[in-house]
Amino acid sequence: MQRSTAIHGVMMGKNSKRSLYQQGRKPAFSHNELKEAGGRVVKLLTHPNTIVSFLITLNVSIFILQCLFWQFFMAHFALVPQAVTAGAAWQLLTAAFLHGNLLHLALNMLVLWSVSNSILERWGSSTLLVFYLSSALLGGAFYVGTSLLFGWHSAVVGASGVLFALMMADYVIEPNKNLNLLNLVELTKLENVILTFFILSLIP
Repeated sequence: MQRSTAIHGVMMGKNSKRSLYQQGRKPAFSHNELKEAGGRVVKLLTHPNTIVSFLITLNVSIFILQCLFWQFFMAHFALVPQAVTAGAAWQLLTAAFLHGNLLHLALNMLVLWSVSNSILERWGSSTLLVFYLSSALLGGAFYVGTSLLFGWHSAVVGASGVLFALMMADYVIEPNKNLNLLNLVELTKLENVILTFFILSLIP
């Protein structure tokens, strides 16, 4: 009796599926619609304004979390040369998204916003993102190397190395074009690199 009931249930399930198919019901989204939606998402994420805004938003969001959990972030994600050589290789990248204080964050994001336009026009969003992350890794590796060479033990945070790389790339792309920071002061790009390096060196 139980076996016949089970067989009857299976047959009813098949008939139900067949009836739904015969009724012409379709999935909520077709393959083309999903593909088109995915394309729109990719296009949005790689839009010039979107990629720079995303990087700034990411840095600000991480800074807020860093302020809430300062000890944890500094202990695990700041760049400590001895920790990297012991296996904490992720610090080469994560340190570039941490900042020492609000002024440090604000200046770095100002420079990122100011120099990104000409780089985006020449390279595009994807290349800019790859260059940003690669510069963070290379800058971190350079600091670890020099620290081991000279015996430094200080932990460092910030995207300054990335932004110096971006400013130099911007200078190479358009060396004769002046950089106007928020319509406050107009400097040549080389002067801007030197001034920014000097200002950031004063931030504790």
